[in-house]
Amino acid sequence: MVAAVVPSSAAAALSLLEEPESELQSHALRSLDVMADVFWPEISTAVPKIQEMSEDSAFFAKTLRARCIDDYIARMVAEETAAAETSASAVGNGIADEAVLPPKQLQAEMKAVFERVVEECISSGRVREAIGMSLDARHLDCVEAAITRGCKEQQERADALGYCFSCAQVRVVRRWRVA
Repeated sequence: MVAAVVPSSAAAALSLLEEPESELQSHALRSLDVMADVFWPEISTAVPKIQEMSEDSAFFAKTLRARCIDDYIARMVAEETAAAETSASAVGNGIADEAVLPPKQLQAEMKAVFERVVEECISSGRVREAIGMSLDARHLDCVEAAITRGCKEQQERADALGYCFSCAQVRVVRRWRVA
């Protein structure tokens, strides 16, 4: 009977990204894809490095970037919810539980990846995608940037505002059904 080897860290796969041979880098990317759900905090710091790699890793880089954005949005919502619950109950000093939140450096890196993706969406004309991600993350400054910089004509701006309104209605209806 052969025992399965369970990694305790993504460090080995991350170190293979530095190797010059493309086969080793490919193996690292496949390994990281399998480990991403468990070792996401370690892997998320390497997202910029993965993005800089060859076009062969474009799909994987997009997948990691999407996971980073999802994680960032979830943490922003959790932080906002924790702050609202704390202030509503007037218990504690209003600071979110530091054990739940990632280190400040990781938060800054996740925010930078989020902002880069929003900027890429705006510059490539995918304004609705930028607006949707920004609304989910509750970054109204990014929503404003998507509309003002991504929509050149008045009709495009009106359509984008209509899309924002539609997204808000969907969110309200979902919240109302849950409550």
